[in-house]
Amino acid sequence: MLKLDIPQILRSLAQCRPVFHSEADFQHELAWILREEYPELQPRLEYPFEGPKNASCDIMLLQNGAVAMALELKYFTKAFEGEVRGEQFNLRDQLAHDTRSYDTLKDITRMENFLEKHPKKRAAVIALTNDPRYWKGPEGKKKNPGEEVIYAEFVLQEGKELTGLRGWAPEASEGTKKGREEPIHLRDCYTMRWQDYSHIEGQKHGLFRFLHIPVQAPSRPSPA
Repeated sequence: MLKLDIPQILRSLAQCRPVFHSEADFQHELAWILREEYPELQPRLEYPFEGPKNASCDIMLLQNGAVAMALELKYFTKAFEGEVRGEQFNLRDQLAHDTRSYDTLKDITRMENFLEKHPKKRAAVIALTNDPRYWKGPEGKKKNPGEEVIYAEFVLQEGKELTGLRGWAPEASEGTKKGREEPIHLRDCYTMRWQDYSHIEGQKHGLFRFLHIPVQAPSRPSPA
């Protein structure tokens, strides 16, 4: 089985690229450093994936021409404007924490499905953000005291354990759920552990942190 220290690779990447313009920028640079540090690997972007038509994997690592590891990436941004090492960055507030959190867990299920077919391979989901609401959890979004946020079961905050069936709260609107109506079924247990990626001094939202979720071959069968 392929052995890679993903957190260490990300720390190395942060030395030369502490911030990215977009998820595609992040994807390209991560593939680049993987190729530099592991020349025996062949990174492929948007690799055709088993499953629904037109589905693809953000980065697929090949070894001797055979699939070795699948990586799904997420890049969530808070407003950030400034110059970093002579390069200008203008990141916008992406918001939509509910649907972006849902999509992150959906990626875990995609990786579980991949490993069910390829149990000797590796897979992981990586989220990078400068929005502290992801690692701290949502605040000020309760309509009434004691009422949970509509995406409480998808929240990615530090230390949270996620497993089993995860769904929207009853008050979630149809507009919010559009295209994401189905509950998510995680077949293993995942603990959210955030790590520092980079810190841009003098910026209000200059702290970037990453969530590395190693995915295992599922120990439970796929839901019917």
